[in-house]
Amino acid sequence: VQWEQLYESALTESRPNIDELRKEEFDTNRVNQMTFESRVNQDDPQEQSGFNTHKNSALLIHGQYIIRQVKSGMLVLDAILAYERILYEKYGARLKEHKTGASQRCLFPQSVELNPGDYSLVLDLKEEIESLGFEFDSFGKNAIVINGIPADLPSTNEKELFESLIEQFKINSEKLSLDKKENMVRSIAKRSAGKTIIKNNSIELGILIDRLFACDQPNYTPDGTPTFVMLGLDKIADFFNR
Repeated sequence: VQWEQLYESALTESRPNIDELRKEEFDTNRVNQMTFESRVNQDDPQEQSGFNTHKNSALLIHGQYIIRQVKSGMLVLDAILAYERILYEKYGARLKEHKTGASQRCLFPQSVELNPGDYSLVLDLKEEIESLGFEFDSFGKNAIVINGIPADLPSTNEKELFESLIEQFKINSEKLSLDKKENMVRSIAKRSAGKTIIKNNSIELGILIDRLFACDQPNYTPDGTPTFVMLGLDKIADFFNR
């Protein structure tokens, strides 16, 4: 595959052994307390700062990046890109097996006005869109009404999600040579992941990491962007001239 070759040389030093990472004992149920004492007044607990940590706990920074200690150093993972890979493989398997995803009904059905070109495209993609878990019907001229969205996606603006799905499909069509199913899977994975809010909860972050390394190809997103990098102990020591 082309993108694998493109990134092979660039990531040789930073990419960890996937099998070793999958064997890491990610015990997310045990979280110990570590505090950094104030050198100004060590007797005053109010002057101490700290955070929950453990050799196997994960920490979210800037709402997107996950840091986790592993045996060989530190794993730095982009949660949004990781979730994109997870969704891509999940929906890809569903469409490959010709299964229709479960749908959650909209509390209030959403109508979407489309231009003639997009309306024709949506009708042409109806089978693929419904396989993901969307439910919609034609609603007058160049319009549809959304009755349900994939059940495994977080609650969101149904209209915005549907429109962004079609927009991403068109972007992919202009840049890549993909069949309809592959394009649709990439589109829903990218747009859904981008709207996900990652919570700074060690257990949930641990589950996300575990789900990524359970994927067939956890290293990259579908378009070849790395989902994580590995900082070895030697590399970290170099930062401090050690």
